[in-house]
Amino acid sequence: MRLTRRCGHSPNRVSGRPASRRPRERAAGEIAAAFEVTRTAVSRHLTVLKNAGLISERCDGTRRLYRGRPEGRDDPR
Repeated sequence: MRLTRRCGHSPNRVSGRPASRRPRERAAGEIAAAFEVTRTAVSRHLTVLKNAGLISERCDGTRRLYRGRPEGRDDPR
């Protein structure tokens, strides 16, 4: 049994963490393509992360670009 399963974590959730720590921006569609969930679900999760201050969002035309906020991880909210 994998460690992620023993700890009760979804493999999608665990594998998503390193991507959010990378400094480059990613489009919502690019993020969604990395997971076996709907784009709608990814969009909702990104909204929650943005509202928590863990990621930033920038609009580029019709695309929304997301980037992890390292200082957000240190916030003890």
